[in-house]
Amino acid sequence: MIGPGVTVGSRATIGEGAILRPDSRVGEYATVEAYAAVGSRGEIGPGAVLGMYSTMGTGSKLGAQARVDARARVRKGAHVGDRAVVGNRATLGRGVLLEYGAVVGNRATLGNLARVGVEAEVELRAQVGGSTTIGSGARIGKRARVGQRVRIGKHAVVASRAVVRDGEVVR
Repeated sequence: MIGPGVTVGSRATIGEGAILRPDSRVGEYATVEAYAAVGSRGEIGPGAVLGMYSTMGTGSKLGAQARVDARARVRKGAHVGDRAVVGNRATLGRGVLLEYGAVVGNRATLGNLARVGVEAEVELRAQVGGSTTIGSGARIGKRARVGQRVRIGKHAVVASRAVVRDGEVVR
């Protein structure tokens, strides 16, 4: 289903059963796979891919050559930067920002207003609380739990299965 005011760039691919809500935009060479949904005023950049059954909320953005894998959820107002990757069944809360080249692993969860720096990585099944900032090049290990309002410095590492409490600073 393609709503009113939708713009689809040249050579873009829209899969069977995909939903493009009103005023959404799909860039050149971008792909919206089967049964994926783009919310109103959502934007998919040139060469980006929105995977099967994935959803993008109202006003969310997918940068150039970014990828959101199957069944992932990108909530209202979230921004996935250029060349960033969101894994299968991952969830990005409202207003999340993934900067250039950031990676969110399969089944990972980022709370509302979290920020992931340039080429930082949140691994498989990690959980990151809302309003947390992860610096450029930092890594959050598999199944780690990071509380709300945490600050993780540039190139810092949070080990697999580690727990970081609300409001802490990791350098």
